[in-house]
Amino acid sequence: MNSKTKKNRLQLIIRLIVILLLLCLSCYPFFSYAAPAAPKTETREDGLTVLKAAIPKEEIPNLCLITLVAKTGYADDPEGKAGLTELMNRLLYLIFSNSSALNVAYYTSAEFSKFNFVVSAREFKSFMAELDSIIRTDALLLYDECNQLIQDYKNQPRSPGFIAEINLYRLLYGNSHPYLAAFNANYADLDIDAVNTWFRKVYRPNNLLIASTTDLPSDFLMRPSGREMREVIRFPEIPAVNCAPKPVIRYNQIQDNVANIYIGLPGSSITENSLFAMMVTQRFLQKELWNKLREEMGLCYDLQVSYSYLQEPTASPLIISLATLPADADTAIAEIIRILTGIATAPLASEQLSSMKEQEKNRAKILYNSIFRRVDGLLYERIFGLAWLKDSESYLNLFDQVTPEEISKFTAQQLKYLKVSVAGPFPAESFAEAYRAISTLNKSLK
Repeated sequence: MNSKTKKNRLQLIIRLIVILLLLCLSCYPFFSYAAPAAPKTETREDGLTVLKAAIPKEEIPNLCLITLVAKTGYADDPEGKAGLTELMNRLLYLIFSNSSALNVAYYTSAEFSKFNFVVSAREFKSFMAELDSIIRTDALLLYDECNQLIQDYKNQPRSPGFIAEINLYRLLYGNSHPYLAAFNANYADLDIDAVNTWFRKVYRPNNLLIASTTDLPSDFLMRPSGREMREVIRFPEIPAVNCAPKPVIRYNQIQDNVANIYIGLPGSSITENSLFAMMVTQRFLQKELWNKLREEMGLCYDLQVSYSYLQEPTASPLIISLATLPADADTAIAEIIRILTGIATAPLASEQLSSMKEQEKNRAKILYNSIFRRVDGLLYERIFGLAWLKDSESYLNLFDQVTPEEISKFTAQQLKYLKVSVAGPFPAESFAEAYRAISTLNKSLK
């Protein structure tokens, strides 16, 4: 082989290598930055809603996540059977905990029930067969377990905090609102027969949604069952809060070493625009009240400012709860009312609001990047029709739009319905300072 031939061959080899490198480099961005597959949604003829979460297997190697939702919560309990949905869910949790699932968790909201499962990829088909069998069964054969749970629930003590909380909910909702089923469980009239009757009504495809990181078996809930599975279920619509537009303090005189205080505002439903103003108000109050009442004034042992748009979607109140020494209760209530009055009459500083929004961005990154939330978010969006429940950008965009003026307007409107519930060892005349603060509040809102 002469030198010219060698040279030509060498040049050819070099050209091939360059071409291959260029091809690899051109393909690399495609494989590295390709947009993830969109979630898949299907509503079957039998009414079952199936959602497939677009989560790469590399994020959860050898695992599958499944979330099952029944569109029935404790607010849907039949008349005279308060506590039935929670009892049924607890029994189902016992059954699921003895399945091939690696982990099981459940959550009973006022308007839906949710079960989360973590399953080994190798056991996915086996678990889905178990889940299929449980849903299609005619009865939950847990007689002894049901009786034991009923006795446990009946024997739970009614703590002073529980008494203050339930009285606040009665003030906010009225005595007959379905949400009060969470406090008024009637376990004396519940048994396994009532559970099974309710289970047969609730657990059928048209009342269920299921989301998974893996495609469901094609025959899931398709096989014959010993009971009716296609009848459409409808529950009464949950009414909105309808409390009187007048600040009220209600107390229960009980023997205890501390005063348990619950202060509530009616809040917003999950679909109202004011929900995000309530979110910002909650963030501000948690920090402001903690610093003022606990750190500066030393008035309370613990303090929480909370709401739950998933627990109580139709009517989610904003609740401040704390425990104080009896001698400090009046001062603590009065100071909280003064701070709320200040928010209603003077908008927050822009710097305060910007700081809270920046913190919320960081919190949302953690929340929405959670694999469980990415699965559950598909279901929440489907149930409530709100994109921000699964999409962090939509959520942060709405959160970012809240202005200081909106927060003041929201608080002023809410304070007309202010309700205070106290359980502790003191008579009614102990609240003179709090009543003066309410009088000042009423004048400022006119």
